[in-house]
Amino acid sequence: MNLYRKIIPPIIVLIIVSSLLIAEDETMVGKEAPMVMLFKYQDDRYFKSKNFLGKEYVIYNFWATWCSPCLKEMPDLYQIMEDLDPDMYELVLVNWMESKKLIREKFLSRFENNHTILLDMYGIVYERLSGLELKEGAMPILPLTVIVDKKGKIIYHEHGADVKKLKAFLRDIK
Repeated sequence: MNLYRKIIPPIIVLIIVSSLLIAEDETMVGKEAPMVMLFKYQDDRYFKSKNFLGKEYVIYNFWATWCSPCLKEMPDLYQIMEDLDPDMYELVLVNWMESKKLIREKFLSRFENNHTILLDMYGIVYERLSGLELKEGAMPILPLTVIVDKKGKIIYHEHGADVKKLKAFLRDIK
């Protein structure tokens, strides 16, 4: 009982403080997607979202190596992409503020490097596409999956690893 009193109050305080550090926009669906310009992990070349203007849909997935739900959903994302037409869909994995060394050791040692990996070293693109303004010291809500259509509109926006919801959405837009 004494342990319960020592552990629970700090957890409650942490939850309250974390929620105060994040100001969430109501919804991003239907809004114009901001331009994404980041360096690619694979070749240090500059990635611009306009390079995918020919694709019907670009699926951005924000993740980090410390995020267990992110890593848990990754095999499902890879499988989803196997089932989709590569001429219509592009999966872009956006790492949140981690080094290339960490990505290589903690991510690429487990998953194939067959999708574009972008480095959001300062978290700016995450803030723009998430609709969240992270205060200093705040952690992002990961994973985040955002789908942008060929007109540049956000049509899907989901915090958390809800692969069933993503599959249903993709099935409905086919």
